[in-house]
Amino acid sequence: METSGNIYWSSTPGEGKTMTLMKMYAEKWRKDYPSNMTQTAMFRKWVPKEPMDFTSTYHSIGFNQVFTSDKVCLEMMGPYNSNMLYRDSLGECKIPIYSDEEFTVQHPMGAPGVHLGKNHGSKASHLMIVRHTEDGPVTFNEMLPSSKEETEDLRKRLDVLDLAVQKIKDNVLIKGCGPKVMERAQRGWAKDGEPDEPLGDLETMTIRDYIVNVITKMPEDIRNGRPGYVIEDTSGVDISNDPVAIRSLIDTLYDDENMKSFKAIQPPSENSQFLSHIHCFQLPDGVVPECMHNTYYDCEIILENKKKLSE
Repeated sequence: METSGNIYWSSTPGEGKTMTLMKMYAEKWRKDYPSNMTQTAMFRKWVPKEPMDFTSTYHSIGFNQVFTSDKVCLEMMGPYNSNMLYRDSLGECKIPIYSDEEFTVQHPMGAPGVHLGKNHGSKASHLMIVRHTEDGPVTFNEMLPSSKEETEDLRKRLDVLDLAVQKIKDNVLIKGCGPKVMERAQRGWAKDGEPDEPLGDLETMTIRDYIVNVITKMPEDIRNGRPGYVIEDTSGVDISNDPVAIRSLIDTLYDDENMKSFKAIQPPSENSQFLSHIHCFQLPDGVVPECMHNTYYDCEIILENKKKLSE
């Protein structure tokens, strides 16, 4: 076993595709960064909280050798670049689904579930989890080596995702889904300085009611901006303005006992955002589409690998 500061990696070969990729990124990290440099320390040092061009930092810290996707956006494109998810995590995210004192589970903007493939029926189940505090462990990507605290944090995030999914399955009242959901339900899509535009009766609104309302009442300037928002049904039709169709999809996905959660990350070679964000989809019998086999990696397997590597 090889040891690097607080980060531990085994040199045992033949442990599967995920392990192979994790070891490859570990070697990159070991070569380029100090032995005691954790992801958390690096993130807190280099990632700005303010909207600003990240080009110089990206190259100076060697991230051009790690985050290699052509989806990386370093310059500010209006309010958007590859640190936008981090900035949003510290404030008001667009579609929160559950929050606690540390984490926010959200439904992503853009084209949720797009990587599931054409006409896949699970796109509306797409969730992501991010840390929303300015303290505690924070990571760029779980494929990169983790400290003990960062590995424990991964377990916590996976558990919170499970909790959020269960709340949608149970269709609980939104008062049980945390402060960020309640704030969005109360404020609606009102801009700063404008009066509240509640999404409905906050006392009786369930989480499924809320999901339908927050999507269908989204202002057109947000829906059509960057990253925008579209949600497709099984025919590839955008139903983001159709409350009946959205509710039908949500009910199908979360009432079907054959649906299984797939909690996964994209490796750094596929990332458009630098803040780690675990994805979650409800998939029939847990079957991952072939088109995702090389671009999404199961976080439960990653977690088990990290435990093995620390032994």
